[in-house]
Amino acid sequence: MEENKQKLDVWIVKIQNQERMTRQRALKELLEFCQNEKNLNKENSIEVFDFTYLCLIKCYNDRYEMCRSLACSIITEILKHLQQNDYYLSLLVPVIAKRLAPIELIEESEEMRLQLLKQLNFIIDKYKELKITGAVRDKGGDGEDRLLKPYNDIIDILKVRLMDNYPAILKECCEIIKLTAIASSSFHYRAESLAEPLMTLLKHRHSGIRIAAIEALGVVGLNILTNVDKLRRILKEISPLVMDPVPFVRRECGRVGCLFLMKLRDRYSLFEPILPLMLCCLTDEIEEVRTEIEKLWIEAGELYYSENEAELQKLNLIEQIPIDYPKIIAKRPTIGCRALVRRSLKVLNVILHEMEDWKEDVRLHSTKLLYQVVIHSEDQLAPKYYDINAVLCKTCQDQEPPIAKLAIEVAGLIGYFVNQKTWSKYAFEELKTRQNKLGPIKCLNALYRESVDKEKFDNLKDLIDIFMDNSICHNTSVPFQTEFLTFLKILHPGVLLADEKVLENFYIVTLKLTAIGYDNEAIRNEGIEILKLIAEPESISKIHAKYLKSALKTLDLLDKANKDSFEQVMVLYGIICICGYEKPFLDDLKSSIKLTLENAEGEGKIKILSAMAMASLNWDKTIDVEDPNENFLIMMSYINECIAPHLVWHAGRTAESVRTMAVTALCSLIQGTTNEIPTKIVDALMIPLISLIDDNNIATRSYALKILMYVGPLKYDQLKTFGSGLLSRLDDAGHEVRVKAAKCLGKLKLVEDEQEEFGDMWEHLLKQIFSTMMIHLESPEIDLRNSLIDSITELCKNCPNAYIAALKEAMLSDELKSKLPSGSS
Repeated sequence: MEENKQKLDVWIVKIQNQERMTRQRALKELLEFCQNEKNLNKENSIEVFDFTYLCLIKCYNDRYEMCRSLACSIITEILKHLQQNDYYLSLLVPVIAKRLAPIELIEESEEMRLQLLKQLNFIIDKYKELKITGAVRDKGGDGEDRLLKPYNDIIDILKVRLMDNYPAILKECCEIIKLTAIASSSFHYRAESLAEPLMTLLKHRHSGIRIAAIEALGVVGLNILTNVDKLRRILKEISPLVMDPVPFVRRECGRVGCLFLMKLRDRYSLFEPILPLMLCCLTDEIEEVRTEIEKLWIEAGELYYSENEAELQKLNLIEQIPIDYPKIIAKRPTIGCRALVRRSLKVLNVILHEMEDWKEDVRLHSTKLLYQVVIHSEDQLAPKYYDINAVLCKTCQDQEPPIAKLAIEVAGLIGYFVNQKTWSKYAFEELKTRQNKLGPIKCLNALYRESVDKEKFDNLKDLIDIFMDNSICHNTSVPFQTEFLTFLKILHPGVLLADEKVLENFYIVTLKLTAIGYDNEAIRNEGIEILKLIAEPESISKIHAKYLKSALKTLDLLDKANKDSFEQVMVLYGIICICGYEKPFLDDLKSSIKLTLENAEGEGKIKILSAMAMASLNWDKTIDVEDPNENFLIMMSYINECIAPHLVWHAGRTAESVRTMAVTALCSLIQGTTNEIPTKIVDALMIPLISLIDDNNIATRSYALKILMYVGPLKYDQLKTFGSGLLSRLDDAGHEVRVKAAKCLGKLKLVEDEQEEFGDMWEHLLKQIFSTMMIHLESPEIDLRNSLIDSITELCKNCPNAYIAALKEAMLSDELKSKLPSGSS
């Protein structure tokens, strides 16, 4: 030792030298000496410390960082061999505090500040005498808290350094807090003062710092023994981090929550703010987070059950899992976990408030919380459904699909756990209040779909009465219509067991909803499928015959100047397309059509006429009248009331479009019937039809000529007018019109009654017609030429003389003449 003392004397002198390099070299040599176990051990460490600590402590204030760092390292090496003694604590901790505790920055080097904190950490770890196992402190050694004397210095250091800019320092401070809480039974004296600086770290950009801060706040929270408000503040600050993008931050929130549930002194009064920390982690997208927190959550539940077993045994919490328990729930929560949530349902107030937040992540996580609350509270949630309903309906139509999907799952779980009488009252009321919204329908859909209540269809009448409101069944939103039809499909089994009035109203709602979305194939098919389901065992025609009249009575405002986008017009359009024309309801349908066509604006008229055109194609299939004369009379009544008024010319582009659509509807009607009826119709409407072949619109002319192809023998005056009109169409701008006009010419024939009186005149007229047709045979259009040849062949059968005369005068090529019939034939 004498030899070592001589060395130490030399180093101590040099350490106090004014020259930096001298001090630095001496400190390095002394550090190397202390690092060698041959030189420094338990036996001589006290002497070395006593011999050197004064000059080393002075070096903590050295101007040069390297000297300060070396001195600190030397002290740490000596401390490794020293026995636990309050004396060393009283010497060293205040020195560190002088460098780190003042608010004004004394130690400018970040690395040096970190080194001093690590030394403090080492000192606390070395001199700890109290350990914490679970929630019980077990005293070790002599049971004395040796950190009590330097306790204030330690806390002062931590308070200031927790505001440091260096991330490694912040993390080290958090480690010191956790260690101090274990090492000192006096930690609770000023633990509360660390809460504020720690809470500022929860927003740090480094996830590692956020994790450390959460963990340290958990330790601090356990040591705040009287200030419940401060604990609430800590929980409030930690809670947003359950939405942190880093999974390990979220996991740490769950860990702290479970720690508080099991070890916090005043935990029973703080269950509401604590629970969200774990419940959010139970639905985390990362399996590792879910698995760990679920284990801790079960432990917390078991502890709660063991503490309240006598009381919980009186409650109905030990029932068996139902056979049809929801499949989306992997495992039913334990009795203790369910009891924990059920006694803390006040948390719903916060959850529901945050479900309406403007931030997407807040809405998502609060909905996840509600999901877990529903799973744990089960049927005990019934008294709270009044508060939940409106918010849940709104969330079911959230713009973010994951949120809306989760809300619908929550609604389904409520439908399963809560009896129908409880939720239907509020759900129906919400539907009345927000009739045109998608959310209430989605929510109701999920409630009914998952409900296992045997009486869930008992108040179906009230629900269908709500649906009868036009603002619901006339909704033009495709998502709304799709969801509504899905809901109606769920309800239809109950409707089949209900009384006649419920069935009738259900039919009306389904028909109108399908009608207003008729142009969408998916909606149309789904709606018609539901109509077929409620029609069984009868045919769908019979159910139309029964209830369509009632459905038409619900269409109001048809006597107004409606456009094609007006809901009532769209519904009538769809009804015509779906139901077609059947004798039992034709008069009522005809009245609605007539009223609409008389009052609607042009667009509305076109919409209805287009539906009439589509329905008319199946006239003979749907009208079901065997007597042709009766069929003709019914058809003519329909034409005269609903179509003929719109064949008359009126000025304007809109009127022109209406006229075109009316001709289209008439053409479809003629195509939809058979036998001699089309000829009778054409004969009855000859005057307006002849005028229509001169219409400005090509489509009108085309459809009018298509109708006139069914023409029968005409009087001479009609032939004269009709023939002239047809010949003029051979020069029409529309190719299709030219071809149809050529075909129609072959249909010209004089009635037998006028053969004797007008036969010569007809033959003369026909010669002119032949001549004009032969002129147009030179057309390069093959189909026009072929149509003319066919018509000439047909006409010459009755008047060969007129044909021969025209052929002689015509200047046709030999090729064309060879295609025409010979005069003798």
